[in-house]
Amino acid sequence: MNPADFRPAHFGWRFEVGVATVTLNRPERKNPLTFDSYAELRDAFRALVYANEVKAVVIAGAGGNFSSGGDVHDMGTGAQWTGGEWFVVEADESDGTHLELPLYGTILTNVETDHLDHFGSLQAIEQSFDRYLAQIPGPKVVCADDPGASRVSAQHDTISYGLGPDADVRAVAVEPVRGAFRFVVERDGAAIATVQ
Repeated sequence: MNPADFRPAHFGWRFEVGVATVTLNRPERKNPLTFDSYAELRDAFRALVYANEVKAVVIAGAGGNFSSGGDVHDMGTGAQWTGGEWFVVEADESDGTHLELPLYGTILTNVETDHLDHFGSLQAIEQSFDRYLAQIPGPKVVCADDPGASRVSAQHDTISYGLGPDADVRAVAVEPVRGAFRFVVERDGAAIATVQ
């Protein structure tokens, strides 16, 4: 795939100086993904693995919205697996289900006092996420800005992201621009891309 020549049918696409921007463009419906846009995004991300000139991918939503999830009316169901190699799931911890899923990789955004009806304490929640990270064989990406996620990830081989100086991948020089943000992406202290 040549990122500069890519012309998707189901979402907007822009490629500039190492940054590919995907724009979901159905703001009247809160930018949900349809079956066709899921498939096209999947194919695009598979191809981007081999596009060395792409350093970062930004997913945005038109009309000030981001995706509210799948447009289940288009699919007739809330989920679907077509037998492909990968399946993306939001692993819900509310009842411990996150520990039962056979996951390969994860992005852990936060660990906080939630679902105490199931866990009983913050310590029990953090212990469940410690077990969760321990059973993931592939990449573990964790938000360095969240104190709970940082505590839980301390004993695991993770890649962290965030705004703070301890993150492996950071957004720096963040500034608001016309209702969005522009920032520089740093990896281990070196600038790798500018996102706007």
